[in-house]
Amino acid sequence: MNNPNDRLRMTRNGPALTLSPHARAGQRRYAAATPMQVGPDTAALIVGREAVGGRALDFADGAEAILFDRLDRIDPAGALVLSENSEETNPHNGERVLMIKFPFAGGFVPFGARRLDGTPHPHAGTGFLVTVTHGIPLRLLEGEGGLDGRWAKDRDLFRQIELLQVSFDGARLAVTGRELMGFKELLPGFTVFNRGLGFVPDGDDLLLPMQGARDADDRQWATNVGCQCLRWRRGKEGWRPGESSPATGEINAFEPTIVRDLDGSLLMTARQTGPEVPEKFSVFIWRSTDGGRCWAKVLERPRTRAESPVTLNVAPDGTPFVAANLLTPNLSPRGGFGYWREILALWPLSADRTKLEKPAIVRCAGFEWGPAASDFGWSIDHPIGARLRLADGGWHSVLCWRGMDRGETGAALPPTPHTGTYVEEVFSNGPDAPPPWRF
Repeated sequence: MNNPNDRLRMTRNGPALTLSPHARAGQRRYAAATPMQVGPDTAALIVGREAVGGRALDFADGAEAILFDRLDRIDPAGALVLSENSEETNPHNGERVLMIKFPFAGGFVPFGARRLDGTPHPHAGTGFLVTVTHGIPLRLLEGEGGLDGRWAKDRDLFRQIELLQVSFDGARLAVTGRELMGFKELLPGFTVFNRGLGFVPDGDDLLLPMQGARDADDRQWATNVGCQCLRWRRGKEGWRPGESSPATGEINAFEPTIVRDLDGSLLMTARQTGPEVPEKFSVFIWRSTDGGRCWAKVLERPRTRAESPVTLNVAPDGTPFVAANLLTPNLSPRGGFGYWREILALWPLSADRTKLEKPAIVRCAGFEWGPAASDFGWSIDHPIGARLRLADGGWHSVLCWRGMDRGETGAALPPTPHTGTYVEEVFSNGPDAPPPWRF
């Protein structure tokens, strides 16, 4: 496979996780995952699950947390179940609904972590996880066939935020608090519509961006809404956001990720939404030099990526890189231009962070696995990364992503041998950068 950039390389493993052994009813396949450090040599995969045979797009079914200390030894047997779908009553209209629990994002201060000055971190061993839940009316699930997405735009849709407080004592991960709340209740004066995908530590605080806006209608569909940087602090009620600052300006965006650059500044990217079709295929980067309070757009690259999740990550040498699906012509009959997700690429940022270098093509599902069974094509998407210290004492740049035949979601096709959660390691050419945590 032709690779125009060899600065970044990635392993090509099979799925680390496939079907969950912890589902209450029916089969659940593992999907998108967020890796995070929880101890000096221990990490956790916060991995989402999707219903096998689910008839709606992204038919999520909760999440699990799986501890590991080696990339080749990720065992779901001892997973902590974080959430599962449940039947409830929509308070807006009294209708019975199935509450769909989407994957979690969040932040964590590892057990044993120390501040930059060497003193113990006051919040070591604690963190939070946050997600959104949507209610599908049970009447829509009684018939046959797939569901379109119109139910999710109904003003009577019942949606909530689920916030977990979590801890790790060096051996055991535990949920110490659970809250369900409306979209306006997480932060006074602020309406949340969707979670972010990645966090960074900042002193004793954690920064996790989210899609949302000041004084927005919490029952509107989340269009014309950008992303803000939320500063999370730990108090008597656990981790909660204390303030927010606009990051993406007038650009409609969601699913933001944030990383810290080598010079200490913060960088953010996000996936675009709304009627501006050209923006859906663009890569944007915003920068903050004051701890996330003020942001400026420093990069705009049109017609680059598919209309799918896009994230910022950090290579071992500290180089920030964008991970997303490469924008390609329509190669599957049902895909539509820009929606094909078979090629995963990594774009290093230039030295001044204002340009994307040529991409490293790291996975191509059609080339590796052959044609998909459905005419929707393969999906290898939701790349989410972190630098992790594991049992060998080394720091590893890990990138997780979901692999599946896209006909599995919405068309109720069964899982393939390639379906599941992938946990890969990214390599770069330069010397290792300073680690994100001290122990």
